[in-house]
Amino acid sequence: MDIVGQILGGIGGLIGLVCYIIILVKMFQSGQMVLGIACIVLLPCCFIGYFLAFIMGWVNRGRYAATNIMIAWTVGLALQVIGGALNPAPYTQFQTQFQQNFPGGH
Repeated sequence: MDIVGQILGGIGGLIGLVCYIIILVKMFQSGQMVLGIACIVLLPCCFIGYFLAFIMGWVNRGRYAATNIMIAWTVGLALQVIGGALNPAPYTQFQTQFQQNFPGGH
């Protein structure tokens, strides 16, 4: 099941990346440059830009004519979650390393 989880997570991540880029382009095309720039700048900050683009994509799906894109992005996100549930090993390793480096959880 680990391999299936990795495959599902990878496919979901690829779908999410493509949809993120498409929604960013649509933001700039519709004149929402500040929102587009905010999504790009906030992407390295715990993926805040990614989730901001996801939420604003759903809110403005009619304006962007992007209902199908947002549905695909939601399916991709669901595939990532399912893939993570089927293959939790990378997250377990991260948790173990975190606990070793920061005893007491601080």
